Order: sequence, then structure tokens, then C-alpha cells
Amino acid sequence: MRSTTRALTAAFAMAASALAAGCSGASSGPSPSNPGGLAALQSLGSGATYEQVNSGHLTRYSPGVGHFGRTTASPNPMVRPRADRGNLYVSDVTGDIVVLENRVYAPDGTITNGVSTPDGEWTDANKNLYVTNYLNNVVEYSCKVNKCGGTPTFTYSAGLKDPVNVTTDQSGNVFVADYENKSVNEYAQGSNTVLHQCSPPGPVTGAAVDSSTGDVFVAYDSTSSINAYIEKFTGGLAGCSGTVLSAPIDLTGDLILDNQKNIIVCDQWNAVVDVIAPPYSSINKTIGSGWVDPYQPALEKRGKKMFLYVEDSSSGPSGNGVIGVYNYPADTLVTTLKGNSSGPFKNPYGVTDTFNLVP
Repeated sequence: MRSTTRALTAAFAMAASALAAGCSGASSGPSPSNPGGLAALQSLGSGATYEQVNSGHLTRYSPGVGHFGRTTASPNPMVRPRADRGNLYVSDVTGDIVVLENRVYAPDGTITNGVSTPDGEWTDANKNLYVTNYLNNVVEYSCKVNKCGGTPTFTYSAGLKDPVNVTTDQSGNVFVADYENKSVNEYAQGSNTVLHQCSPPGPVTGAAVDSSTGDVFVAYDSTSSINAYIEKFTGGLAGCSGTVLSAPIDLTGDLILDNQKNIIVCDQWNAVVDVIAPPYSSINKTIGSGWVDPYQPALEKRGKKMFLYVEDSSSGPSGNGVIGVYNYPADTLVTTLKGNSSGPFKNPYGVTDTFNLVP
């Protein structure tokens, strides 16, 4: 169902083929399907849906009565939505966008209209929400503070076959990573006409834009080996003249930029989150440990505070993934939101935030 699952399957097939041909290079590195590393993540108590640690206090939500295990008739007043918190949006294997209230991560409803097998997500500078529907299209929702409208305001579909991630610049231009088309498409906001389409030599997994320069960074996987690349299109996609960065990565997920123009990218094969600083020649640091299949990062910024969210689908469509929440750039773990069959989400495929950083 998800492009990363297909990418991993293809990667393993390539590795097996390489071994049969006498090539040993593709056999190195940890297996992305090995769940053992999850023990290093903050775990949940027995029977708990998820838990959150805040200033030394533990709030635990357990399966119970009502939606997401909360009693619908008498919602807990301590987790009632507050407009200044905003929301975390999670693409779930159930086919919905799960809405969680920030900081307490309490369930705050779902988005279902226009959603079909959702994957990557993005929130622009005006708090509009974008969702890639796997093997379909990209839908846009108009959001007010912490609520998104129930009906998409626009749908992007021209030139798309397998959209997996989406991003925007400060002007509202929309950039879509298409895995099977091996392309990145640019649209004006609210237009289904492709302005520019560039095709790197491999399945495209993500794109990020530096609004101050117009530079577009595109992540893609090799079709012949367990390798991945980030290509920089200086000044934008017009002309499709890109330069491949020298920083080494393997089997990428999505990538974003922080406010210092550092690239934050998920490396699925090595099960790490890499931070690559200009001039992008080497990996400067990795964030977290115990990941299994990290795929999409998201960066929330309000004032001087920033929080990094890392979506890890871990056990695949039938399992339960996690979302790690970190202080950034200190990279200290704040909490781990863990999927559960009783809610608030089962297995995350994408994540974004009301106050998403649009660099």
C-alpha cells in the first residue's frame, strides 16, 4: 500500500539479486524490518493507548469507552482543545487523518472527506493542510487555527501517479514528490496545471524548498543499489538543472529544511534521522535511536521553541508504529506517541503540525 513498503521490498529484491551475482555491498546495514530497536524508545504501560511526559508529570490514556478510548459524554476538561496549541495531523493506516491536540496529544477528531489511503502531509504558512493520497492525488484543506474544514478546498492530480510527499514555499507554490513517476511536480496554489516537472534518475521520496533562495531539494532512491541521493535544484525547478549532494544516505524517506537551512532526512535503510548542514557534503549528526522505518519528519516552530516529529511506521501495515517528539535542535526526546489498535492512531504514515515550519 505505501511506497516505502514497496521501496523496501524492491530494495531487498535488489540486495538478493546482487548477492546472487556475487556483490556483497548491498548486504550491509541493519534490516529495516527488525523491530528489536524499538526497545530503546519510550515504551507504554501495559494496556495503555499512549502516554505523554510533560515537566515530569505522566499523563496516560487507556482504552475505554467512546472514541479513541475517551468517554464521549464527559470529556476530560484537562485535555479540552485550546486554540493556541494547534494540532498534530497523523495519516493513519486506517485511512483517516487523525487529529491530536498539541502538547497533550489528546484525540480531537478525524478528517475523512477526500482522504483515500493517506501518506505524506504538509501544512503551509497559512495553516492549509495538504495530504497525499497514495496512487491518487493531493488534497488541500483550509484550516482555521486548530480546525480543518471537512471538505477539501482543492485537489491536485495532473501529472501524478504515486504522490508520496508534498511541500510548499512561502508563496504557496506546491511541490509533490511522485514515487512511481520518478518526478517532482510544481503547481501554483489552487491550480491543477503542472508548472515544472523534473525527473531525477530514481523513485522520488520527498522534496523541500528554501523560500529565501528558491532552491528545491529532492530525495530519490537508486534503482540499481541500496543507495539514495539528494539533488539540489538551485533557484527552482525551471530548467531541471540539478546538482547531486555528496552527503551519503541510503534508502530515503522524506526530507525537510530547518530555519538554518539544515536538511533533516529520514534514512530508512540505516534506520536513522540525519541532519546535513550546508554545504551538504557530510552528515553532521543523527537524531534518535531504535528506529525501524523512519519515513517523514516534521518541524513545529513557535517563537524560539521548535519540536521535531518523526513518523516511524515500524511494523508495517499490520503493526503499530510510533511518532517520536523531540526538542530541536537539542534533540532530547520529549515523548513517544505509540500506535495502538484502540487509538488514537494505529500505524502512522505521515505527520505534520499546525505550526509547521515553512523555511
